[in-house]
This record gives sequence, structure tokens and C-alpha cells, in this order.
Amino acid sequence: MTICTLAILALMLLVHSSLEETPETSEKQWQTEGCDAFADIVLIIDSSDSRRKDNKKLNTILRFSADLTDTFKLGMDYAQIAAVVYSNTTQKQLDLIQISDHAHLRKAIIGMTSFNGSDEAKPYHGLDLIADMFRPDLGGRYNAGKIAVLIMAKASDIPDYTRNSAKRLQDQGVAVLVVAVGKQLWQEPVIVESNSKDVFLVEKLGDLSKVRDRITSRICEGRIKLSNFTTKSPHDLK
Repeated sequence: MTICTLAILALMLLVHSSLEETPETSEKQWQTEGCDAFADIVLIIDSSDSRRKDNKKLNTILRFSADLTDTFKLGMDYAQIAAVVYSNTTQKQLDLIQISDHAHLRKAIIGMTSFNGSDEAKPYHGLDLIADMFRPDLGGRYNAGKIAVLIMAKASDIPDYTRNSAKRLQDQGVAVLVVAVGKQLWQEPVIVESNSKDVFLVEKLGDLSKVRDRITSRICEGRIKLSNFTTKSPHDLK
């Protein structure tokens, strides 16, 4: 191996190392300064398989969701957070105006383990449900960015439905970010056809923390393209 080749390999290693350090640095910045994004954010959380005695999967997703909200400053002038959980059905857990402090929000999200989900995953039900959650009477603000964070840990039973529901939300003016756990999800239409910068892929549940800073950076640095929001139901936009 020549000296030139060794030098190139060393440079590549240095660049790779610096890229790996960037998320950690970014995460610390958001944790210390807080994110002042003016946005209405709804978490759509996969609770499929939660009927099993060992709810490790759901508990991990809920902890990740709670950790994600810690980044944002909360309140009428900052971020408002709502949440739904889904499996074969969908259940609303939090409205946007319901909680405005981190301690209670975190407790509420982690406490969502009581939902009696099935083994099926129908994220499109969750996407359809949240369209009405941005209404002003439920805390939605006319001039705030509207963002849905879909967390998937099991493949959709009908992938095209999930893609279509996400598209209707986008047409309504909602930015849809997708967090997908497991390679079996990576070819779903909702992921393949989304802006790659709005998709966050991990191979296993234990890797979720690795994408937290990327999600917050995407939202907090104003990198998401936001459209004018319409209060029309997604079913009216078919």
C-alpha cells in the first residue's frame, strides 16, 4: 500500500469520524438551548403488539417519543405537542392544548402503555385521525407550522393506504416526518416516495436515539417546507 493510498484512507477516516460526531454535538446544543420552533406537532405512535406481556417494544418507542419532546420549548409561543397511538385502530391520547410543561408531557407519553393494541399495524388510521387535531378549537394555531411525526415499527398491512393518507395530509399543509424501525419497512411507499430528508431509518429499536438530533434539527432549523394549512378533512381532499 503506497503512502498516497494511506493518506487518502486517513483522510476518509477523519471525515467519517467528524460526521459521526456532528449529531452528538447538535443534540447537546438543542438540549442546552432548547428549540424555539413555532409549531403544532402530533406524534403518531405504533402500538402494535402491545397486548403482549412484554411491552418492551412499545415502552422503547414511548421513551424515544418523550425524549424527542424534551428538546422543544413548550407553550403558545413555541411548540405544542399532541399524540395518538395506533395498531389496528387508533386512539387519541393528547390534544395540542392539553399539556404545556415537560414533566407532565413526558409522564403522559410514557404512560400510554395502557392502550390495548393488536398485532396489526394500520398507520393510515393514525394519519387520517390527526387531520382534525390541528383545528383551532383543539389548540391548532393558524400561523404555526403543522408537523406529523409518524413512528413505525411494523410494516403497514396495506402500505398504499399509508402512503395515500400521508399524501392527503401533505396536501392539507402538514409536513410528515417518518421514523421507520427495521429494514422490512424501508421499501414502503410512504418512505420511498417521501423527501429523503424527512425520513429517518434505523435497523432496531435500540438505535432510535441516534436519529433524535436529526429530527430536532430538521424541525428546529426551519428546514421543513411548510404550506398553508387548510382545515378541510383529508377525506375532502381525495
